[in-house]
Amino acid sequence: MERILLYGSVAGFGWLTLLTLYYAVLRKRRAVFSMVASFGVAAVVTVWTAAVFLGVAGVSHAVYGFPEASFRTVAAVVVAAYAVSVAELTALFVINQWTVRRLVRRYRSLADGSLTAHLQNRVDIGSLADEFDIGEIEVLVVEDAEANAHSMALARPSLLSPKLGKEVLVIKRPLVDVLDDDELEAVLAHEFAHIEELDARFRPYFEVLALVYFFDPVVQVTRRFMRRLQEYGADDRAVEVTGNPKALGRALVKVAEYEADGGRRFEIKERAQRLAQHPTDGQTTYRRRV
Repeated sequence: MERILLYGSVAGFGWLTLLTLYYAVLRKRRAVFSMVASFGVAAVVTVWTAAVFLGVAGVSHAVYGFPEASFRTVAAVVVAAYAVSVAELTALFVINQWTVRRLVRRYRSLADGSLTAHLQNRVDIGSLADEFDIGEIEVLVVEDAEANAHSMALARPSLLSPKLGKEVLVIKRPLVDVLDDDELEAVLAHEFAHIEELDARFRPYFEVLALVYFFDPVVQVTRRFMRRLQEYGADDRAVEVTGNPKALGRALVKVAEYEADGGRRFEIKERAQRLAQHPTDGQTTYRRRV
């Protein structure tokens, strides 16, 4: 059993290392950061799992007179704990994909074809998407009380590259109603930037672990750091393509008014303030439809 756990841990570690190197070759900077952070969080999970076992073993020895844990036992526990952390990471990716597929089916049933066509008449989605290193995109506009947009990866191979599989971009109707054309364009560019850097593959992992290990400051700080890295990076890439930071800033201010979470609303407004000071000469390679 110990050998199985050891070999499984080595195999898992090797797979994650190869995936990190692959992202580095693709120059997916945020994906590389996410993988490195995943290694760090896996180490934290390992420590907590081993600490719980050793704590129980120590109490059992003190209270019931059970034998003390040997060095070999402690080493086996650490290896097992690391195997658990790697399995957690893999399971969360798989569960996220299953959840995404259910959500996509639901959103497709709620999608309004006329609203989607209206959005495509206002923004040249195809030309805008061509500015990013992404594959096939399905855009759905759905009825909802919230004013936001988010992307979801539809195929497991898309874990490797944004050009593999299919991405579904879900846009809530209030977003289309309240934003001007240039603001919609900036928001779509922001979402395409998330797709380009594979952000949606990693965010659920950090969010779920932050809920499970709510008492661990390392996990909480890692989650906040990765969220900020992803959002600021997507903002900067959107500005690089559109050359219009003010439009994205205005869009964020409007979106913040629909956000019920006070902390999230503050974060969105903070990004808008950052964009207001963003240096840009307005030049872009993106040719807007006339």
